[in-house]
Amino acid sequence: MSAAAWLQRLVDATPYPTDTDPDALLALWALVVVARQKILDEGKVAIGPDLAALYAELVLRQDSWCVALDAARESLQQQRLGIVQVRRYQRQLSAADL
Repeated sequence: MSAAAWLQRLVDATPYPTDTDPDALLALWALVVVARQKILDEGKVAIGPDLAALYAELVLRQDSWCVALDAARESLQQQRLGIVQVRRYQRQLSAADL
């Protein structure tokens, strides 16, 4: 397989994130990781300077996943913080009722 075809397969296996819901995003990312790992397990391919544009596209897609996954992590952290605050408030109310 040529380096260009191999790299194109990696690009094709790395779509841009299409969802902002953390659960859906993580499920899609799991599929991307499996698809990319299958390609990577086929062996190493030398990527020359003639493939710079295709490589740049792969990097853009990878970077967009990093941003989306960071946003999902932040969203989940905020949800957990909200749950902790609600539980603390509920305990204070329960203690006041005693």
